[in-house]
Amino acid sequence: MKTTLRISALLMLLCCQSSMAIQRDFDEKVEISAEQNAFDIKANVLKYTGDVKVAQGTMQIFADNLTILNANEEGQQVLVADGAPVRYSQVLDNGKVMDAQADKMRYELNSRILLLTGNAQVMQEDSLVKGDRIRYNLDKQLLEADGNADGNKRVTTIFIPEQVKQQLDEKPKAVKAEQEGN
Repeated sequence: MKTTLRISALLMLLCCQSSMAIQRDFDEKVEISAEQNAFDIKANVLKYTGDVKVAQGTMQIFADNLTILNANEEGQQVLVADGAPVRYSQVLDNGKVMDAQADKMRYELNSRILLLTGNAQVMQEDSLVKGDRIRYNLDKQLLEADGNADGNKRVTTIFIPEQVKQQLDEKPKAVKAEQEGN
């Protein structure tokens, strides 16, 4: 059953137009701001608390708390964030935005793996995937979603058919034309 759910989530991403994150984002510096930070030099762990904002090119993470593992190891850092919820956003090559959120988020800079746990969801193009755990490889554009272990939560995937999308896109144009006519 979980394999079927993973396949459906993967198919959702394959159906989308070009959806790779802008490659130059990964070459940009990582900038972090927060209300407080503390660095445990011996353990090589950096902690940020209070209204944490992370930016790397067009990629942004918003969290309540952020812990950076391997803080002094260039490119090997792992960002672990929690919040109510943690939010992630990045502009894709096609100009559209990929948004994600979860109770907890782990982002491995080197492998470009985004792991969302607890009330996780990824919105990309005109599709949505929800699950208890979502693993997203940003480089390879592979997404795996799971329900929870006891089976009372399932993975949900929502697609907006092209004809509905066109109607949604046309409504603002019709309203604007109507407003300009008055």
